[in-house]
Amino acid sequence: MNLSGSKQLDKRQIITGLLRVFFFLYLLFYAVLFAGYFVFVGIVHSSFSLISVPATILPYLFLLSLLWVLWKGKTVEERQAARKRIRMVSILGLIPVVLLLVVLGKNEVETTFDPIRWQTQHDMRVYMVDDMLAKHHLIGLHKKEVIQLLGETKAWEYFKEDNNIVYYLGPERGLVRIDSEWLVIWFDAHEKVTSYELKRD
Repeated sequence: MNLSGSKQLDKRQIITGLLRVFFFLYLLFYAVLFAGYFVFVGIVHSSFSLISVPATILPYLFLLSLLWVLWKGKTVEERQAARKRIRMVSILGLIPVVLLLVVLGKNEVETTFDPIRWQTQHDMRVYMVDDMLAKHHLIGLHKKEVIQLLGETKAWEYFKEDNNIVYYLGPERGLVRIDSEWLVIWFDAHEKVTSYELKRD
């Protein structure tokens, strides 16, 4: 009877020990993962999407699941001692999730086309241009309509031709932002948009 109980106790201790090792490895992975997330979001300027939101929340839910499994494996006395630690890990694990969601929300605002911000924050146009092109079909618009939407532009030397206008969008997207991005719009003889292209100098 005692031998059987001792074996069960040893088995429980082994399982608990393995769970603790896995938990600490996951904590390390969790920290590296969110550090990578912040770097990636900063480079790509990601916003809310069907990928970014689950990728942000699911690691935290898995962390909570691990905490729950560890909690269930403890005795009543051990639970009392571990209550504060589990609460602290839950709160600390939530902090990067909230911060990343805030950054994604900020990027969501910055990537949404707004005519006023487009005309006043020239370096931020590079983040708005995709949304602008998705919402406004430029082909066929008259030059006056384009200027009404996007504002006047300078007489840039880059990509300038007789039948186009060029909008500076800001430093190129990506890790190394050496070049600039530009929106070039071409018109026909009736000043109607025939084509447009995003270019880098």
